[in-house]
Amino acid sequence: MSLDATDMQATMNELKANFQLSGLSTEEASADLGISPKEFKSLMALRIDALEDVWILKDYLTEQVINNGEEPVEFSALTGDYHDYWYLNSRTIDDRLISVVC
Repeated sequence: MSLDATDMQATMNELKANFQLSGLSTEEASADLGISPKEFKSLMALRIDALEDVWILKDYLTEQVINNGEEPVEFSALTGDYHDYWYLNSRTIDDRLISVVC
């Protein structure tokens, strides 16, 4: 999966919007995901080591927005079921195993 600059900016905006709707702090979200706040900020900026990382973040934030009683912002580039994408390791996403973020 390759995102062009427009898709990357849209994805970052969608992640940011969902993070705001989640009501979580950076510290809370990073603790939930088992990464540092610095790594969380890198992940939000799509500075990632593995494609699976952004899907983990997308699913996590969507879940947290719903838990907060809000309607998640739809993602324009990260669509469909990640299990259907041959190039993604769905087990890594299912287990929420974020790689070390740049």
